[in-house]
Amino acid sequence: MSVAMGSEWSEDLIRYSYKILGNTITDTVLKYSYFNHFCAGEDAVTIRPAIQSFDRDGVGSILDYAAEADINEDTMETIKGLTEEQRDITVRTYDYKNEELCDKRMSTFADCLRSANAVKGYSTNGFVAIKCTALTDPQLLEKMSITVTELRNLFNKFDIDGSGFITKDEFQKQYERYFSGSGANIEEVFKMLDTDDDGMVDYVAWSNRITIEDLYKLTFHCKVKGPLFKATFTNEEREMLTRMRSRLNTLAELASEMDVHMMIDAEHTYFQPAIDNIAYTLMNTYNKKKAVIFTTYQMYLVDSMGRLMTDLKRAELGDYYFAAKLVRGAYMELERKRAEEMGYKDPIQPSKQATDDNYNEGVAEVLRRIRDGKKAELMIASHNQPSVENTVRVMSEYGIPNDGPVHFAQLMGMADHLTYGLGKQKYKAYKYVPYGQVKEVMPYLTRRAKENSGMLGGAKLEIQMFRTEILRRLGFGK
Repeated sequence: MSVAMGSEWSEDLIRYSYKILGNTITDTVLKYSYFNHFCAGEDAVTIRPAIQSFDRDGVGSILDYAAEADINEDTMETIKGLTEEQRDITVRTYDYKNEELCDKRMSTFADCLRSANAVKGYSTNGFVAIKCTALTDPQLLEKMSITVTELRNLFNKFDIDGSGFITKDEFQKQYERYFSGSGANIEEVFKMLDTDDDGMVDYVAWSNRITIEDLYKLTFHCKVKGPLFKATFTNEEREMLTRMRSRLNTLAELASEMDVHMMIDAEHTYFQPAIDNIAYTLMNTYNKKKAVIFTTYQMYLVDSMGRLMTDLKRAELGDYYFAAKLVRGAYMELERKRAEEMGYKDPIQPSKQATDDNYNEGVAEVLRRIRDGKKAELMIASHNQPSVENTVRVMSEYGIPNDGPVHFAQLMGMADHLTYGLGKQKYKAYKYVPYGQVKEVMPYLTRRAKENSGMLGGAKLEIQMFRTEILRRLGFGK
C-alpha cells in the first residue's frame, strides 16, 4: 500500500475502530504503534524522556499540545448534520464550547511553556507552539479576518493612484465620500494615521493605527452600511477579543520570563489575517529586546511573500525582532476545495516548483536581514532536503554562524537524518514534538499524514541510507 493511500484511509479506519472496538482497545493499538512513533507522550511528564534524548544529540524540542478534536462517536454525532466542509473544519480546529474551556487551554499552554523551560538544553532555548483557535471562538477569528481584509480594502480605496501611499488630499476626498464628519475631524484622523508627519500614510501605519477594537468609532460615521460596517465588532465581540488577547499576553509574558520562544501556528486562510494581526501585535510588545514571539508563514499561499515583506517592514519601523517560521503548508486540499465551492481564486501556488521558489525567496529575504544586522530570527520548518541545504549554503555565503539566529525543525519521527545531521554540525536543530491524549492527537496526525503524503515518501530515502550504512559497517560497501 502506498503512503498516500494509507493516509487517505487512516482517518476512516480510526473512526470505525473507535465505533466498533471502543476507546480502550483502539487507544492501546494506536499508542503502541502510530502514536509512539510520532508523539512524545500524553502529558508534560511523559514527554520528558524523549526531550532529554533529543538534547543529548544536540537537538532541541518544539512542544506542541496537539489536541484538535476527538475522533469518536460523540464527536461524529455532534457534526453529523454539518456539510462535508464544515465537518472538515470541525475536526481540524479546536472545538469552542465556552470561555472557561479557553481558560483551561491557556493553562495547558502555560504548563507547556514551563515544561519547555524545565527541559530545555544548554545550547538551545525551548519552543512552544500555540494555536489561536484554542483560545477563543474560531468564528470570532473568522470575523476578525474579514475585518482585517475590509480595512485593507478601505486602504486601497483611499489610495486612489495605487502608489501604496495615501496623501492628505486623497484621504480628505475619500473620507468625505464614505464617511460623514467635519473638516476638523478629517484633519484629526489623518494626523493620527500619519505617524511620521510626512503627509503620507502607508498600509503599515494604517493597519497599526486603526485597531479592530476601536474600528466602531470610525464606522459609526459610515454613510453606507456596507461590508466594513458589517465587519465591525459588537460590544460582546470586543469583550471576547479582549479576553483572547489577555490570554495570549499572559502566555507571552510567561514565555519571556521563562526564556522560551512562543510560536504562533498558521491555520486556515479564513483565520490567517486575524492570526497575523495577533502575532505582530504581540511581537511589537514582547520582541523589543529578544525574539520571544514567532509567527508562521505558509509559503504555498500566493499572498505569503507579500505579507512577509509587509511584516518585515512593520518590524523594522517598530524596532522589534521579526521572528518567523517558514513552512510550505498543511491545508492544501481543504483550501482548494473551499475556494472551488465558494467561487473565489485558489489561494495555493499553481505548482510545487512555484511553492519551492516562493519558499526559497522568503528564506533568502530573512537571511539578508540577518546578514545586515537587522533584528530578525528565522526557523526553517521543512523536510525538504534541498531547502535545508540551500539555507545552509546561503548562511555560509553571508557569514551567518551555525549557531546564529537560524533554527531548523522537522517533525518527530520524520527526516531524522536532517535533524541529527544539523545538530551534529552545531546548527540550531529541533524536533517538533506533539503530545496529548491518544484520541485527541490522532486528528492532528492523520491530517499531517494526508497533507504531507508526498513528504512521507521521503522515508524511502532514509531507509536507503540505513541500508547503505549497514552494508558499509559489514564491509560490503565503501
